[in-house]
Amino acid sequence: MYKSAKIIRKEFLDYFSTELEHKIIPSSSVIPWCDSSVAFINAGMNQFKGIFLEKEQAPFPRVANCQKCIRVGGKHNDLKDVGLDTYHHTFFEMLGNWSFGSYGKEEACKYAWRALTELYGINKSNLSVTYFAGDQELQMAPDLETRDIWRNIGVPDDKIRACGAKDNLWEMNLTGPCGPCTEIHFGSTGSGNNLTELWNIVFIDHQRLSDGAVVPLGRQFVDTGMGLERLVALLQNKSSNYDTDLFQPLFQAIHKSSGAPEYSGTFGDHNEASLDTCYRILADHARMVTVALADGIIPDKNQKLRRVLRRATTLAIDAFRNEDLLTELTNHVAESLGDVYPEIGDNLKKIQVITNYEKELLISQRKSTGEAWQTLLKINPRLATISDPYSPGIIKAYTLLMKLKSRTGNFVALSGKEAFKIYDSHGLDLEALKELAEVEGIEVDEEGFFEEMEMVRIKSRVGKKTNRRVVAKKTLEQLKVLPQTDDSFKYQYNFEDKYTFNPLECSIIGVVIDGELETKSIKLNENQLNNSEIALILDQTPFYASEGGQLSDLGTIKLKNGIFKVAVVEKSEGYVLHYGTFDSAVEVEINNEKVTAMIDSERRINLMMHHTATHLLNAGLRKIFPAVAQRISVVTPLDLIFRFSTFGKKFSPQHCQELDSLVNKSINQNIDVKTEEISSLELMNQKNLTLIPGEVYPDTGLRVVDIDSELKSREACCGTHVHNTGVLKNFCITEVHPKSSSEYLIKAVAGPKAKDAKTKTNLNYLVDVKGKDDKKEIVVDFMKSEVERAVEKSDCFIVHCMKSNDIEPESVPLQLAYNYCDHLPMFLIVMSKKKIRARCFVPKEFQSTYFNAKLWMESINKVLPVELGTFGDEDPLSTSHIKIVRTSKDKIESLVEEAAAEAEKFAAVYFKKLKIKKNN
Repeated sequence: MYKSAKIIRKEFLDYFSTELEHKIIPSSSVIPWCDSSVAFINAGMNQFKGIFLEKEQAPFPRVANCQKCIRVGGKHNDLKDVGLDTYHHTFFEMLGNWSFGSYGKEEACKYAWRALTELYGINKSNLSVTYFAGDQELQMAPDLETRDIWRNIGVPDDKIRACGAKDNLWEMNLTGPCGPCTEIHFGSTGSGNNLTELWNIVFIDHQRLSDGAVVPLGRQFVDTGMGLERLVALLQNKSSNYDTDLFQPLFQAIHKSSGAPEYSGTFGDHNEASLDTCYRILADHARMVTVALADGIIPDKNQKLRRVLRRATTLAIDAFRNEDLLTELTNHVAESLGDVYPEIGDNLKKIQVITNYEKELLISQRKSTGEAWQTLLKINPRLATISDPYSPGIIKAYTLLMKLKSRTGNFVALSGKEAFKIYDSHGLDLEALKELAEVEGIEVDEEGFFEEMEMVRIKSRVGKKTNRRVVAKKTLEQLKVLPQTDDSFKYQYNFEDKYTFNPLECSIIGVVIDGELETKSIKLNENQLNNSEIALILDQTPFYASEGGQLSDLGTIKLKNGIFKVAVVEKSEGYVLHYGTFDSAVEVEINNEKVTAMIDSERRINLMMHHTATHLLNAGLRKIFPAVAQRISVVTPLDLIFRFSTFGKKFSPQHCQELDSLVNKSINQNIDVKTEEISSLELMNQKNLTLIPGEVYPDTGLRVVDIDSELKSREACCGTHVHNTGVLKNFCITEVHPKSSSEYLIKAVAGPKAKDAKTKTNLNYLVDVKGKDDKKEIVVDFMKSEVERAVEKSDCFIVHCMKSNDIEPESVPLQLAYNYCDHLPMFLIVMSKKKIRARCFVPKEFQSTYFNAKLWMESINKVLPVELGTFGDEDPLSTSHIKIVRTSKDKIESLVEEAAAEAEKFAAVYFKKLKIKKNN
């Protein structure tokens, strides 16, 4: 009997939950938020890694789920094989069950055998199993217990094989939990040929360390996984995963949308198979891209995703002649997977905004670099092996690489610093750079690249407004002899009419002088104080270190014979270093005296207010835009800085006003700001939690800040916050700077400073045109975003006013507005401080003796009695305008409002008559 993939998936989960009392855990996000060792969640066990390492408690003794997985790099890299065989995929679903001390090897083997033979009805004679043969080098014995379990279940000896560490020692990644495993294979022979691995049952009782050693864990866990795609192919009697109902609807959609010949399921080098390979790659990549974007991965923060996305878009353009095909396929992926992974449907609009945005980037890149790339190919034909010749920055990066090579005849290695410079200067991702380097016989220092990236990230995280320090590796090694600092006191305060912070009594346990740790009492003379960098390490502290974009506290540490003025506080690997200066020569007694630490209260309160305001601003942007990504945030006592990207939509003056209004509304509602701590497992299953793309979060003690108002904000955050939004009193955006065509920087203030700022700031238009080289482009972008925004809110006709204090009305090309809305009558007014300009358009199908562009423009003549006009080649029934009107600053707002009202009234009367006529 035929079973669909949905039924097969459901039967697996029902079997373990109903019959075997497992708790069904939802699939986690494919983003490994707390694990920097993998780019994506690549196995069902990832979300339980903290449990296996005994860092957190298991929520239930036995669980099962169906986990979204992506494999495109690292130890498990399926990208290069996708489309060329029947079973490799970038995205796949992993069915699995786990025991956290509830049962062991025997039950795990029995549960799996029963599921395959009884639940799914697979003939036992077609199944065979393996067990771990042991490994002398790793000092691991053969797993004879598992062999005997299979014998007792009834598996004949000729269907039981011993395999070495290569096949039967399961590892999640290059480091981390691992253990011997036993596999269940499907096939007609036990020889190993023509066998398909169905189910892998891992007994996690070891851990692979960074030096390659494998050491025992304290407890044993059971971790099993079975690829849904392979199981479905088997049960649907298909020889290829691509022939199942998981992929066939996507192939049909590709055929229908592109007009290409139908998918025929062939493999090989001939033309028909080549097109089928394109079908398979595009369908696979569409699934991966849709799932990854739904979970919040941003392409320019994850180059592996961008590479897959661009490969899919390139296939859509070159093989199927439809540049919008990938976006179209996301609808079908949502239909296929949306019921089991609802986040796909919930985020479909965002997914499509980003795929369209990335498509436009790729098309632009192809146009700008295509000719130059062909020239390079003639010079060096080996460049034809590059998988993505349109990667941003590839031409400049290759030119720079050749310059470096020409400096020496024996240039065979690119340092991490040089590699990062190419990435940082030209935007070329590491994978593309490695391909270029390989063509020229050059090795790239990947480890050095990531070290340099991390160093730059630390230095730039809070911008130039701080005197932050980077704690040297050598210093961190020395600090390991000390206990980590207890800084939980940074969240403590008292509040009645105002915030107060108690002094904290603590001990100095170390002094770092110019990067060297002192753990014994030391006398510091005037020369050392003037010429050395000094940091105190306390056993506990109330000081907030620079983290999460928030600047550190300042304050004092009072010793019995001196005062240490804290200038900046840093935290690294659990150690808090208080950098600053003593007021005079002093003897520092290590561990022998109590000192008093006191933060600067006013500074802290301002930091708290601006951090809470940052969360509200972020939530406001997410409410306004379907797709937005935080780039960087800086929280200072004076203001907040928030840099973000939009995709497909420009940030307009009206967005600025709307954002300001949303934040102030939440402030006026006096909403409680709540915090809680969650584990990495809980984090992985949070569906509405705002996280920063590319950030790696701690796997224990993760704080979540929740503001549950109409403007919902729920963010992972280690910062300090006010207890209620009402404490902020006011919020005001003071500056907006475009950094690129899709990236903006906002500055804003909260609290008493915001009230003063409101009297000085005109929110009509804050976008600073000085941030771009091409002012004309900015003006066009401004107009386009205004028109698109107006279209969204209109049904029959548009009357819209564009306000700008920085752009002259005569510089706005209103004649181009028709390009962005040619299906509705549109009346546009542009105003600055003292000038007004207007233009209207009426499509032919709306024109009559009662309603046309000339009559519509005349309707405002009594408010603005100036000459009407049309350009020489224009039809006055289709388009009309008025010349620039100059007026005083105090009258312009009222004049524009009256003119807009008259235009609105004129059009409304016509459409009302039209409706009555149609009804009759």
